[in-house]
Amino acid sequence: MKPIINKLLEITVGKISKVLRLLNNPTEENSRKVLKGWELLCFDYDMDDETIINDIAANILETKILQAAYDENKNLCIRYKGKNIKIDYPDNIRNKDVTIKTVNKIISQEYEIRLFRDSIGTGRLQFYVSSHEDWANWEYDYMETVPLLFSKIDEDTKMFSLTDNEIQQIVKENKDKYERKKIRRERLLIIKSGLVKAREQAEATLTGQALTDALRQYADTEKWVCERLKLFEGYEDEGGRFLQPVSDNERTSKKGYKLKNMSTRKQLKTIRNFIGSENKSKSLSVEELYLIAETVGDLATCESIVINSSDHYWKKFHILLSGILSVVNGETMEELSSIPDGQYYENLDEEYRAYIDEGREIKRKSFKEDWEVHDGSSAIYTIHWLLRYGHARRYDEYAACSTFEEAMEVDRKTSIFWLREKQRSDDNPIPDDATLDEAIALEVAYYMREHYGEIQKDNRRFLDKKKPDWISFDEAIIWKERERYLIEVFKQNHIEYVKDTMNFVRLLGAERAVCLDAWDIGRCANVVRWSYSLGYISEQTAWDFLDKNSRRAIKQYRSFGNFAHDYMLGRFFWQGGTSGYVDIDSTYMMLDAIKYLFDEKKGMWTQNPWISEVIV
Repeated sequence: MKPIINKLLEITVGKISKVLRLLNNPTEENSRKVLKGWELLCFDYDMDDETIINDIAANILETKILQAAYDENKNLCIRYKGKNIKIDYPDNIRNKDVTIKTVNKIISQEYEIRLFRDSIGTGRLQFYVSSHEDWANWEYDYMETVPLLFSKIDEDTKMFSLTDNEIQQIVKENKDKYERKKIRRERLLIIKSGLVKAREQAEATLTGQALTDALRQYADTEKWVCERLKLFEGYEDEGGRFLQPVSDNERTSKKGYKLKNMSTRKQLKTIRNFIGSENKSKSLSVEELYLIAETVGDLATCESIVINSSDHYWKKFHILLSGILSVVNGETMEELSSIPDGQYYENLDEEYRAYIDEGREIKRKSFKEDWEVHDGSSAIYTIHWLLRYGHARRYDEYAACSTFEEAMEVDRKTSIFWLREKQRSDDNPIPDDATLDEAIALEVAYYMREHYGEIQKDNRRFLDKKKPDWISFDEAIIWKERERYLIEVFKQNHIEYVKDTMNFVRLLGAERAVCLDAWDIGRCANVVRWSYSLGYISEQTAWDFLDKNSRRAIKQYRSFGNFAHDYMLGRFFWQGGTSGYVDIDSTYMMLDAIKYLFDEKKGMWTQNPWISEVIV
């Protein structure tokens, strides 16, 4: 049984990999290979509808959940999760289009079937069925290619019922699409070549202001052509060593990172295989956390260089420190901005610009929710905190505590520190000797002030339900009760946080000294880039912050491996200190990103050296 399952998985993986190769390089030749090799679901025009249903089920490995069936009247039905669903055929005549559309509708909560356009006009039609998540990822990575290769199936889609004229039109469109990109690039190269001749002719025939104006016009046109050409191929800097931004989405997607979706059990197995652990428990032990950090630390060599602060690579290094979260979030490390902007943004079509704008708003919202950064002042404050304090100093403070009472004192001082940052000019400043209870009461007051509108709506809904009995009830009493309840909740949260943090600190630092600076340095690089991308800080301010951040990094570490080692330990403290355990999913995600950065052929941390010294 096991060899059969392995063979089935091998076939499935083979199909996916060959389809991805077609998405990467959508040439007519590759399309013919897919057609010839039966890499997709192949349905002949004379195939039984029952076979079509069962083939779709086999392709999504859901044979027991989805299969062809019949009802008592011998009508063809689809059995899905134990329930028969009748196919409504017009005039009770079998129709493959209707069958496929019905299956697509039934499985629509998890999967989607799409028609492979290039198969139209051949002896059989081909389809691809995959999860919504896979389709979404492909549409993101290959946004130009997917709509050209695959057609979505809706109520009006014609497949087996296409007329000869409709088939000929689609075949012509399919043939043309492979030449479009090549033709666009060749036209630009012709224009660029013509500019050279035009410039030579102008220099031979014109003089004075006329020549100056002509040369300026040619220069502007050549600049425009070069910018457009960047949409089709990459380019390198003057040293030829470091790859610069590649605007063509299909080209970047070939080198892009994609996290493999796995169950928690498989993620845990992958992590343990990586570190050579034979532990069988359902959670990671602290010793395994050390092994993860040490193993990623051994991935890199200790190659390092000495550079001048004016060197191009110094700025490149700033961005490389943001590597782990940049990889996880699918952000390029070729530009300061993590969101496409400038000339690249202007050269994109309107639909793609709208897509980027939507992503920018999502980033703005998550930045506010996750970091409480929503403008210039909050961005600068957060960056300063990561540069001067961060989780590294917090770990040091808790590690120095020998009792729970001492740790609670650290928490009290930390709470006062944060409360002062939230205070407005008209607030009474909180004194240094304020008790934890006083700090918590003020914390709740600020919380209620920030969420006033939401709390007021809840109170009104409560009163509306109680009318008319509470028609004259004083709303201030409800606010007071809400405040009393929140104080108890916040106080318990403080106690639990300190307990979890102290427990994790003792485990993490039980056998060796721990430095967590890399965790703050890496995230600082990300926060600076996000702040600039969203317009909260200027470009010069961003480079100034990144300069300080990188100097801290090269002073503390000697390679990307050392940096990755402490980064992982810092994340374990950040997560374990707030929840009492380390999440398998996020650990697998971070580890996979680091492995990608250290990839021998395309890893950004492998291709670029660490900096040991910067000469001013």
